[in-house]
Amino acid sequence: MNKAKRTVVYRGHWNSVLVEIIDQGKTRTLYFGGNVLQSSIDLSAPHRLYLSYTRYMMSGLLFKPAPQNILMVGLGAGSMVHFLHHHYPDSRIDVVEHAELVIELARGYFSLPENSQVTIHCADGYDFIRAHPNKTYDLVIIDAFDHRGMAANIYNQSYLRQLKKVLVDTGLVSFNLWSGNQDKMIEIRALVENDFNCLLEFPVYNRGNVICLASDSLTRPHLLRLRNAVISSASKRFSIDFKPIINQGLKHNFSVYQRLGRLFH
Repeated sequence: MNKAKRTVVYRGHWNSVLVEIIDQGKTRTLYFGGNVLQSSIDLSAPHRLYLSYTRYMMSGLLFKPAPQNILMVGLGAGSMVHFLHHHYPDSRIDVVEHAELVIELARGYFSLPENSQVTIHCADGYDFIRAHPNKTYDLVIIDAFDHRGMAANIYNQSYLRQLKKVLVDTGLVSFNLWSGNQDKMIEIRALVENDFNCLLEFPVYNRGNVICLASDSLTRPHLLRLRNAVISSASKRFSIDFKPIINQGLKHNFSVYQRLGRLFH
């Protein structure tokens, strides 16, 4: 447990919602509504993913190890932007965030990277795709939240169908699902599963998040066939221990007999 002193470095309001940035040791965290954690970074190494759910969201890199064009919907403090730009400096990254204040805070307090390869768009995620029909992406990260939870205009069937139009045939989408309402989680999962040929779920250990990888080119057996050497190599490259993440995915997506069969291939 981090017992370092908590220091408030920013306090303000967005749409009548309290917004705070708090330092605790080397960790800087963005909160909405007093206790809803939005994003955290390690100030000494901002490219290292601090929150467990963000590490789970990068499990798609095991199947899509060299993305060239990346779309991120939802910015937070920009921890995943730091990570992806650090490991893929030559890839094009479009980041879409509808709240101007969130962008300003990410720039002013979290050293948000911006250059010829990383472009931050202050726009609605749905409107951005409709306004740029000629852009295409091979990796999409959906992490669009506000103080109420998953952004309603993003986590719906209409948006998913627009998203498919800008996703290349071999593309992959990583969704962060979280809600205190289990029925809502099931509803959104069903929408994703309906629009993609393959859906793999990775419940974040000891958290309420479920990360879903969706693709038309990925198949469920791809997860079963992941070799330990590939997992170990990716873990070293990205400084993420992927083994427990993959184990969570195997446990949640396959029966005991299917998992046992994996050991003998």
